Amino acid sequence: MAESNLLSALSLRLFLPLAVILALALFWQPEREILWNGSWIFKDCLKLQANDASNCIGQYEFSIANTGEKSEHISVEWPMSLNGWSVDRKVLNLSADFRRANDPDYSCNWEAEHAGCSIDNFAPGTLLTITLRCLMCELAELETLDQQRPALISEARVYKSDPRSTFLIRRLGFFISLLI
Repeated sequence: MAESNLLSALSLRLFLPLAVILALALFWQPEREILWNGSWIFKDCLKLQANDASNCIGQYEFSIANTGEKSEHISVEWPMSLNGWSVDRKVLNLSADFRRANDPDYSCNWEAEHAGCSIDNFAPGTLLTITLRCLMCELAELETLDQQRPALISEARVYKSDPRSTFLIRRLGFFISLLI
């Protein structure tokens, strides 16, 4: 019986601080936070001749989200020129209950030595996905995009983490805390 009471008191001492920390972390939303991730959807090269390295294709997806509480200004600088690449963008809500107030103002210069984008009025709850496609590019271009990260400049804290997965994990943690 004494062992049971000791275990109960010990588990309460361990559980209570953990529960408080978990509750604070789940209800706390960072004031200024930007999450981003970039990954290849596909890339491949076809060698038609021995020294031919310009028959490559690829599709790269870059996602960036504002998970903070304030609108942000962000500059994105790519490690190379993206002249000749096709670019699509989508602006989405990060989640159904985390609606953005407006679409961000977005301008890019793809022809510069280092392509760059400026994103203004990037509202909380906004997910911006930029899809880059290259139909006839060189292997060196694919490798550069593969090996060097884009530079993100913002007053907010910037983390490399998939925005959708991170937000989903935070929401699952919140749901689990409600069950405990």
